Amino acid sequence: TTASYTAQIPGSAPIHGHFNFGRIPGSQNIQMFLSLETNNAKEGSFNYHIHEKPVPASGDCNATGGHYDPGNIKQKWGDAYKCTWDQLDRCEIGDLSAKHGALSWSPGYAAWRFTTDDVQLREEMLENKSVVVHDKTGKRIACANLIR
Repeated sequence: TTASYTAQIPGSAPIHGHFNFGRIPGSQNIQMFLSLETNNAKEGSFNYHIHEKPVPASGDCNATGGHYDPGNIKQKWGDAYKCTWDQLDRCEIGDLSAKHGALSWSPGYAAWRFTTDDVQLREEMLENKSVVVHDKTGKRIACANLIR
């Protein structure tokens, strides 16, 4: 089943906008489109991940659990965990910024488009998950549920 999911980060967050995920018709590749703006976020690099739990009604990004990692890749590699785009077998499925690079920009609007075949976009993968954006210290500064 081809599915398309969107995470809409509210305008009250330091970074807001949307993440779209969808399979390219006739292909196994997934296209991710990110359209984001900054409010009060400082210039810099921001990591982003699919997290294992949805954002609760309270909006608490810290309640979304860890990165989505059904294969326990991080546990398997322990301290040697290092995800890179050329070694996807060593990556948590949800570790998007390690695979595609951190989001970097000056205050304002930015958009990115990635096409990848490493994410198997299936209902059971993105259903009841969230997208979380972290600042350079790892603090969770923005989050939203993935909605079909």
